[in-house]
Amino acid sequence: MVNQERLFKTFYDLLKINSPSQKEKAVADYILGRFAKLGIAASTDNAGDATGSDTGNVIAFIQGTKDGEPVLFNSHMDTIQPTTDLEIAEEEGIIKSGTNTILGADNKAGIAVLLEMIEVLKEQDIEHIPLEIAFTVCEETGLFGASALDISSLKSKMAFCFDGGGPAGYLIMQAPSQEIIEVDFKGKAVHAGIEPEKGANAIYAASKAAALFPQGRIDEETTANLGLIEGGKATNIVADKAMFKAEVRSQSPEKLEQVLAGIEKSVQDAIKETSVEADIKRHTAFTGFKLEKDEPVVEIARKAMAEIGLSPSYTISGGGSDANVFNLKGIRTLTLSMGAQMAHSKEEFVVKEDLAKTAELAVKMTEIVSNNPSLRGA
Repeated sequence: MVNQERLFKTFYDLLKINSPSQKEKAVADYILGRFAKLGIAASTDNAGDATGSDTGNVIAFIQGTKDGEPVLFNSHMDTIQPTTDLEIAEEEGIIKSGTNTILGADNKAGIAVLLEMIEVLKEQDIEHIPLEIAFTVCEETGLFGASALDISSLKSKMAFCFDGGGPAGYLIMQAPSQEIIEVDFKGKAVHAGIEPEKGANAIYAASKAAALFPQGRIDEETTANLGLIEGGKATNIVADKAMFKAEVRSQSPEKLEQVLAGIEKSVQDAIKETSVEADIKRHTAFTGFKLEKDEPVVEIARKAMAEIGLSPSYTISGGGSDANVFNLKGIRTLTLSMGAQMAHSKEEFVVKEDLAKTAELAVKMTEIVSNNPSLRGA
């Protein structure tokens, strides 16, 4: 059903484009060029202004040959790290990095899958309802591109996000909420050798609070990570400033709040003991979601998998994706694996068979949703 040679060439083309967060323009231009050749209306929005990226989200609308509300397909254009020095290696059907850098398959694989899906729909004259496509910027830094996307410009009520890790057939049914907590400690600077007793060491206070931080996996639903700590100017100055920045994720809103409350208490206890002040700030990075197996967006994927010989693997993710944003904004969104494994590491790889099967799945899902009005609420 899919043209594997074309799919793999697209994937290789994309891997060769360096596109860390805020530097996605070259990928956006590549995608826009592909759409132009297919006669598909596509453009970039103004998400670059909100995210600091050198481009906006790429938004495309594909006219349907059948009536119906459109369905949204999504992947992101940025990679977690630059891939400037990438050399692609391929061995026994596995594509990986041949250098000391990530492959960048997250999410070049998802883009390649959706571009191949569109090519197949066009060249094989497959009847389908209208489709909306969103390739976003700055997903890796906090889902900022999807958050900046004007949802009112979309008509879709359901979406499929190709951004999950693992081989073909993984369905992410649940993802956590993430809270960022940042604490600024304010002490008093004095000479450390002459009058230290007159100072208030912000680093010492931050360290006492950090020592009580609930680092790592709290339980099966909750994690916490102290990701950044800094402060001070010199060894002979009692540090008047220090800070740490951390995150907490949980599938449970109640557990999330409990852990955050504990962190805030440890900060308050630390400053009481050290005569240091603290400014605690927190914000929601993204909000979690949970899908049920009998929901239409899941049923469409399950039916499509059955038709192409895939067995669904229902999973829970510890990470966020654009699906978190779309679900929060009322577009019921299922994240599916895009074929990459060990993402965000130098061991990242893609099994070519998984990539081809995922592209086949995307095509079949389009057919299923187009031919079953009841599954899309029509």
